[in-house]
Amino acid sequence: MSWIKDFLGKDREELLTSSFILIVLLSALSIIFILLLLRLTGEGAYVSFSYYIYLFFLSFLVLIFIRKRILSYFFLITLILELLFGLIPIGLDKLHIINMQWFVPRASFEKKFEFHPMLGAIPIPEYNSHEANHTKESTRKNKNKFDKSKEHIAIFGGSTTYDIGLYDDDTWVSLIDELLPSYSVSNNGVPGYSSAEHVIQTAFYPDRAGKMPICNIYFIGWNDIRNFGIKNLDSGYANFHLLSQYGNLRVRKSLNSPSPILNLLLMNFGANELPLPIEEGILNKDIASADMVFTFAERNIKNIIAINKERNINSLFIAQILNKSMLENNDDIFGWVPYVRNNDLWPLQKRFNDMVNKIAKEEEFFFYYPSEDLFTEKDFLDHGHFSKEGASKFANLILPKVKESCNLK
Repeated sequence: MSWIKDFLGKDREELLTSSFILIVLLSALSIIFILLLLRLTGEGAYVSFSYYIYLFFLSFLVLIFIRKRILSYFFLITLILELLFGLIPIGLDKLHIINMQWFVPRASFEKKFEFHPMLGAIPIPEYNSHEANHTKESTRKNKNKFDKSKEHIAIFGGSTTYDIGLYDDDTWVSLIDELLPSYSVSNNGVPGYSSAEHVIQTAFYPDRAGKMPICNIYFIGWNDIRNFGIKNLDSGYANFHLLSQYGNLRVRKSLNSPSPILNLLLMNFGANELPLPIEEGILNKDIASADMVFTFAERNIKNIIAINKERNINSLFIAQILNKSMLENNDDIFGWVPYVRNNDLWPLQKRFNDMVNKIAKEEEFFFYYPSEDLFTEKDFLDHGHFSKEGASKFANLILPKVKESCNLK
């Protein structure tokens, strides 16, 4: 047993110190092993294995230098801090206490979007992957290549227009493009985009695909109502939503290193000038109560319509459809909408849709409200993004209204 004394120390004080270090280390390792076991169930699969390898490496250094007290304590403290900075933001988010930026390295960290000074982020030109591909004009590709010789129909929206989770050929925009062979349809959807970004797109970038459109179609709402309950909401969503896009679309300058502490420092004090959103909101606010998000969204929609009318571009707004059956009887909070519980999300979305319908009657533009009862849970991948079947159903459902509103031959 002499090797144990050589390793831990020979006198009582050294043994007590070494034992304390080992107890703390074993506690930390237990947490790490529990996290790895949870990963087998699918929980935490978004965290890169590099984080766990890094934690085990720190643990190894604690043991190697256990007789070198200063070094051992340094690596032990670092290990504990890396665990805390990695897990606390996730834990607070999962417990619906506060929606925080996560600093753990992501399992899949492939940048699809780049910083844009007006829109926050845009698709990286000519980005290619197995699932999603972008044109050189920063729009998502359809099955058919954009043909500038044909009249152009531009479609705007967020992730439900970009259609995350689906291949290029299967997005509802690509299907609309196929169903209208005499026209070219562009997918200008970008995950997270709200009516605030659509005002900018409409005013400055309607021809991003390569040609001015004859008709603009907007599938919006979910990304606007995420601002519901935010106190002192900026009229351009600039104090929460737009700031959160830097993290959502991963345009913040971060090495995505195995160290949450290093990532935090890089994002706040090092290579990054893009601020983090610090929102304060009201949980369990009555979804029927007044909220500035409706005032600002109404103004944005009216601005979009005014711009299109001035340019003789037809406008069609389509009511946002969510996975109603998944949201009902569920009082959890989906982090994308930080102050609204799931069972309140569809009623809130319906309120937004009704508001757009009212504006459409006043401003005389086209509005289509697909019945939510036509969609089942199998038509969605999650809370609101279409499955392949759902995208096909949606495309065929809205096609007659697209033809009517765009005055197609």
